Parts: sequence; C-alpha cells; structure tokens
Amino acid sequence: MSKGAVIISCVPRLNEAQQQGMLNLINDIEVLGYTVYLWTDYDDVLSDYKLTYNDYNRGKATLNYLQTQLRIDSEKWIVRLQRWNNTDSIIAKEEFNNAVKDCLKIFTAIEPVLFICWNPWSCRYGIAYDMARLLNIKTAAIEWGYLPATFILDKVGTLAASEIFNTDPFKDFSLEQVTNFLKIGENIYSQLNETSLSLYNQAQPDIPKEFLIESGVKILVLGIDEIDSGAYPGEHDDRKGLLPYHNSSFDQAADIAAADTGYRVIYKPHPAHNRYKNNLTKDNLAVVNGDPDVLIDWADVVFCSGSKMEFSVMLKGKPLLTYGTGLLYGKNCSYEVKIPAMLKQQIIKALSKADADLQTHNFKAFLGYLSQEYLYKFDGNKVNLAERILSADQNRKN
Repeated sequence: MSKGAVIISCVPRLNEAQQQGMLNLINDIEVLGYTVYLWTDYDDVLSDYKLTYNDYNRGKATLNYLQTQLRIDSEKWIVRLQRWNNTDSIIAKEEFNNAVKDCLKIFTAIEPVLFICWNPWSCRYGIAYDMARLLNIKTAAIEWGYLPATFILDKVGTLAASEIFNTDPFKDFSLEQVTNFLKIGENIYSQLNETSLSLYNQAQPDIPKEFLIESGVKILVLGIDEIDSGAYPGEHDDRKGLLPYHNSSFDQAADIAAADTGYRVIYKPHPAHNRYKNNLTKDNLAVVNGDPDVLIDWADVVFCSGSKMEFSVMLKGKPLLTYGTGLLYGKNCSYEVKIPAMLKQQIIKALSKADADLQTHNFKAFLGYLSQEYLYKFDGNKVNLAERILSADQNRKN
C-alpha cells in the first residue's frame, strides 16, 4: 500500500540524460513507498508518470481550497505573469485564476503529501507551490544543479530561499569530512576548469571597440532571469535578496558605471525574458548580448548574483563580486558588496585579488559539499536525498 502521493513539477523539456536523472529520482521516491506523479507539458520516456486529464477532472474545489485561493498573494503573481507573457493585467489576472483552478483540481484529486516544485519563483508552478504551503502540503524545490548532470533538490526553495543560503555548509561536519569535501572539490574543479556551465547556446558577443582598449577597469555584470527569480514586483520582499538596492540588474550595472568614469561596464542580459535584445552603448556602459564565457574572459572583474554563471566565473579564475544574495553569498568565495558604500572599495580589492587563494580553496570545498551532500546526481547519490526531503519538517523559510 502506498504511503501517499508525491507530485514533481517540471518546466523545461528534458534531454535524454536529464530524463534519466528525473527517472532515477522518481524511482528513489517509489522505493520509499510513495506514488509519484509528474506535472509537465511534455511527453517523453517519463509519460507513464505524467498527470492526465482524468487526474485534473476528478478534482474538486472544496470550501477549504477556495478559502486558500483568497489567501494567496495574487498581486505578486499577476505582476509576474504580465512580465512573463508580456500581457496586460486583465489577461494576467485571467491566467492567474486559471492556474489557481488547475492547482485546486490537482491537489484535491491527488492529495499529495509532498509537492516538489520546479523553481518556486517561476510563474509556471510557483503559484501551486504557494498554494501547497497554504494548504500545509509539504513542499520542496527542484531546479538545474550547479554542476553538470545534477538537479538542485532543496527542502525549502532556491536562491535566497534555499536551505543553504547564507549558511556555513560545513558546521555539522568534522574536519576529516571537510577535508574530504575539499579533495573531491579539487577533482571537480580540475575537471570543470575552463568548462562552460551556461545552459544556453549564444552567439559570439560584439564587444564595442572602445571597450577593448587597455585603459580603464573592465567590469562585467551578468544579469539574472529576473522574472523567474522573484525580482518582480520591485517592491516585493522576494526581490530584496537578489537585488537589495536596485529595481533590476540593468539598474545595478548603470549604478556601477556611474560610480567611476574609469570603469568600462558591460551589462550582459540573461537570455530568458530578455528586455535588452539590442546591443547599445552609452558613455562607459554597454549592453552586450552573446556568449557569457567570452565576456568573462574579457573582464577584469565580474559581478554576478543569483546565476549559475557565478560558478563559471570562479572556474575561470576571475574575481567574483556579489552585489546581493547570490548562490555563493556567505561562502567566503567572493568579494561581497553588502552596502552601496562598499562598491568601489570591493572593486579595488577584487582587482588586487586579495584573498583569491583562500576564496578558491573555499570554493573547491563547497563544490565537494554540493556534490556529496546537496545536489541530486543523475547517476546516483551516496546520501538518499529523496528520503531526506520526505522526512524533513514542514516549512521553514518564508
């Protein structure tokens, strides 16, 4: 007899290796005695687990669920849906209401004990994640992992909402275990050195000629996917982690450029939901689309917060500055700009590469920890992360 149902949502279309990784995760959960449903738009080798129209249609909107619908933060999601689909508020409100109805049908039909949500910041399933929490359904998060052939499988969420955000990952481990993490991390670092971690195929960037000259400090600002990382609405608390002092990552780049005319600042937009598809240059600030690895090679220092490209910066041996709560925030791997007044001071420190050896050491140890204790590896884990998620206490961070 099943211990209960687990729903896993999945936004992207998975390739063959990723499908196998998801299948392994599903099997790990099944071995523990649970029935697994996959909530996705795609048909592939995982179709046997996919939620069907029959699953939708047997659900009901009970009074308890209707009350929950009234408690969800509709204003937040309607603004995000406007940005996500480039629509007006009326259409976005209709999309929100339809999403809520879908969630109500699925949760009443399946009655899951756990909802593992693909990127809870994203409109596609984030609404369901918020509703599950209101209904006291246990939640967890899944996303692309920081390392190849891995998923993030987090008891709480992603980015600033994750269980490892702004924490010491080694506090519960012995010196011997941390030393082992370092050894494993050094091996990973060696294997991935100079490897691109970008998930997108992007063209060769067209760097302005005046930005190729030797004079000036060459600064790259790697933009984040603001819609799918909680940066909208601008006044919402969700944004304050990634962009505590700016309304967008472009505004952040503009402020950095304004701090010193000797800076040559390139803002590289994230390719998803890109509002800056046309390159432009104004004074010492340029918007340049294209391959981020080429731009990292160009830069003297790189600002990046909330993108997996933080790892690429470290793997290329470039000084990383975090101006907000990025993935490596609090891990002693980067030069942290905690308040705007620290900006120029931290850029100078990054240029001098002060603490670079220590940062690289910490980064390697963190890579080992991620590999052994945190990320779900497609080819299997020593630690049963599925069991850890299912046995976790319910929620946690807001």
